[in-house]
Amino acid sequence: MQRERVAAILVAAGRGSRFDAGVRKQYRLLSGKPILYHTLASFCSCPDVDCVVVVVPEGERADAMQRISGWPLSCSPIVVEGGEERHHSVMNGLEAAPLECEWIIVHDGVRPFVAHALIQRVLEAARREGSAVAALTPSDTIKTRVDQRVGETLERSRLVAVQTPQAFRRSILQQAYAAAAAEGRFSTDDAALVERLGLPVALVQGDDRNIKITTPIDLAIADAIMEGWNQ
Repeated sequence: MQRERVAAILVAAGRGSRFDAGVRKQYRLLSGKPILYHTLASFCSCPDVDCVVVVVPEGERADAMQRISGWPLSCSPIVVEGGEERHHSVMNGLEAAPLECEWIIVHDGVRPFVAHALIQRVLEAARREGSAVAALTPSDTIKTRVDQRVGETLERSRLVAVQTPQAFRRSILQQAYAAAAAEGRFSTDDAALVERLGLPVALVQGDDRNIKITTPIDLAIADAIMEGWNQ
């Protein structure tokens, strides 16, 4: 039986406010190539992914297409513009994904160390449960804050730090976004919208290397990870 098709939405529409002014963070160089290139290369070469949609900042589609066309990728991604907030960008990406794609993966464009094995694990779990996310048990002790004092210390074994990729049956993600729009309540985490519907979201073991590059310090860490990266 032919497997259902999969589209990956790479969200790269951020303005990079935590970097110095200048080059957008998704175009900062990592091992001589833009961060976004590494992320795209992983998804384009992944045998479990049939289509890649990359969402870029509003008003920058032409520039992004020119950049991406010069990169040695094994597929030609669909490039669309994002919106003011992350949820606008995901919604635009979802609308651009081919209708024949029954499964949707959402991933941060500035998480370049996404292994094929991790993509596969998340997809397999989503096919069982309907939705799935990559997550790690935090290594630090987590406390709540009340004003400027500690509220309580949380049991670390019950906590997870959620990453992307996150995978969903397309109809579930569409339903979650429609409900969020009706309520006027969105989230920076797509799985949180599915949780509000009362639907299950499977947890999949994430990857310590799968960092999100949001600051210059993260970029320095990424350079160190790249030395041992063999995807």
